Amino acid sequence: MPRARFAGACGAAAAAIATLIYYGGPPGVDLPSHVFQTWLYSHAGFNLWNNYWYAGRYEFVTYSVLYYPVASAIGQAPATCLAAAVLAGAFASVSRREWGSAATGPSVTFAVTAPFILMVGGLYPFLAGAAAGGAALVCIQRGWRAGFGLALLAALGFSPLAFALLVA
Repeated sequence: MPRARFAGACGAAAAAIATLIYYGGPPGVDLPSHVFQTWLYSHAGFNLWNNYWYAGRYEFVTYSVLYYPVASAIGQAPATCLAAAVLAGAFASVSRREWGSAATGPSVTFAVTAPFILMVGGLYPFLAGAAAGGAALVCIQRGWRAGFGLALLAALGFSPLAFALLVA
């Protein structure tokens, strides 16, 4: 199977698993927090601080600047499912380009397990940041510097932790 079609199949499998987990699986551990943050963004825009979650906390700046605007615009489920598809597709694409057919098994395994773990863990902004990081790796592997720069900034905006892992 050609690399692009294989990456697309891995992405589709990951999106299907993420959809099944979102609608039928156990709710993500941080789902209430993400629903609240998305609701807060859609009603009040960016805030630096709010007192409505536990004893108060800094808002989007310390968690995710991009995820909540995206989730507010398209919904939690589409945002997470799209991120799962991009992450698995990017992993398959980078792996197959680097190691050829030896990467088939690991790519399929990643496409099945990563969305499950990240969705059940409720790590939605990290999932989006990791997807942007995967896209950055695809871009740098192909020499697309502008795309790499944009994906790098997106990873930082979605999840500072995913950005740190990408830089490492």
